Amino acid sequence: MIVLIDIGNSSAKYAFYQHTSFSEIHRIAVTNLSIKFCEQHFQACEKIVLASVGIAVETILSEFCANYHKSLCIVASQQNAFGVTSGYQQPNQLGVDRWLALVGAKALYPNQNCLIIDSGTATTIDLLAGDGLHHGGWILPGLDRMLTTINRDTANISVIAQDMAQLRFGQATSTNVNYGVLAATLGAIEQAIRLSNELAIEVEIVLITGGKGAYIASKLSVNCVYIDNLVFRGLALYSDN
Repeated sequence: MIVLIDIGNSSAKYAFYQHTSFSEIHRIAVTNLSIKFCEQHFQACEKIVLASVGIAVETILSEFCANYHKSLCIVASQQNAFGVTSGYQQPNQLGVDRWLALVGAKALYPNQNCLIIDSGTATTIDLLAGDGLHHGGWILPGLDRMLTTINRDTANISVIAQDMAQLRFGQATSTNVNYGVLAATLGAIEQAIRLSNELAIEVEIVLITGGKGAYIASKLSVNCVYIDNLVFRGLALYSDN
């Protein structure tokens, strides 16, 4: 059994992978990921495949694997791998979670032009052509981060995040803000589709992942597919390396 781990800035997600099958995704705070936690949850694994934004977590997992004779693969963004070519001039600067989403998308939809949306602390948008060439993308604040910024930087506004049933004009400050951050995100996705089509890379499928992905998918007016474990599908490809 292999453990796939995706470490973000504040949360860690992991899933177990065996014989092409994925477990459910488990989520914990990064601060809770310790040697003791690994001993309690990862003893049965033979290998850990890790994508991480932090050195401290890599050190913990390296120590655990050394102590218990486990194999550890730390994934980094690459120029070319698994049929995907990075659109970055300096590929190592592309966030590893974005890279893995591209790799996962290519594996699932090998010949289709994909627009990939990953919605979490930030919302990222990436265009992957059917030939595997990444044409770059955008990064914007996530829904919660936009709302937090408005609360922090705007006088006399204190808004609680709400799930809006559908996009419309708000008639109170709270709904104005919640509709506004949703409209900004949906608008960015729709503009990305428009721009892709102008580049003669007509989007054939919109893939959405991340903590807010299901919410965004339910509000989009275009056909889309929500894949909770898209990054993990990319990680799984590295499990044989």
